[in-house]
Amino acid sequence: MNVLLMGITGSGKSTLGPLLARELRYGFVDLDEKIAAQQGCSIAKLIKKRGIGAFRELELRTLRLFSGCKHQVISLGGGLPQDENGLRLVRSLGTLVWLEVPIRVMAARLLRSREELSKRPLVCEALSAHRLTPLQEDSMQAAQLRQDLEAYLSQRYEKMKEFGDQADLVFRDYYSEPMFAARQIVSMFKREPLSRVGKL
Repeated sequence: MNVLLMGITGSGKSTLGPLLARELRYGFVDLDEKIAAQQGCSIAKLIKKRGIGAFRELELRTLRLFSGCKHQVISLGGGLPQDENGLRLVRSLGTLVWLEVPIRVMAARLLRSREELSKRPLVCEALSAHRLTPLQEDSMQAAQLRQDLEAYLSQRYEKMKEFGDQADLVFRDYYSEPMFAARQIVSMFKREPLSRVGKL
């Protein structure tokens, strides 16, 4: 059985994933990193070159490669799944965990550095009216940037929540340290019926 981590950008999938894999003694795959390695360029450049629609198709094709794989923690891209067909594919691969994190916490994570934002081209596009370097140069500008980022994340959350509600497990993380959060998820697996989450 695999574990798939789903959540919008900034929910902590890439940070939590390796820690959860270590706790479970599983392998770890970051889907965005795998795609970037296969294509030989960053996700931002890939989307700019091919467009978001082509990138979403590439995500699904790459994800299908894991059919038949076992004992992997897979961090999904922040936009997966896009529809019910995508959700069925994701759920067919293993136990789906929805990471639900307060909007203000996700915004704070993304605003730690320009590098964190630059990894996320769709976020950068949504914030294109802002001068992102340096992030904290002006307090009024910083406050507006945070407000706009939180508004964008709220929109993404509302679009993804219908799929999150269908996950096998929902992990509501507020201010946990990553390792503590990973261990909490492992504890949730042990408490849930195996018929619901699969045998790990």
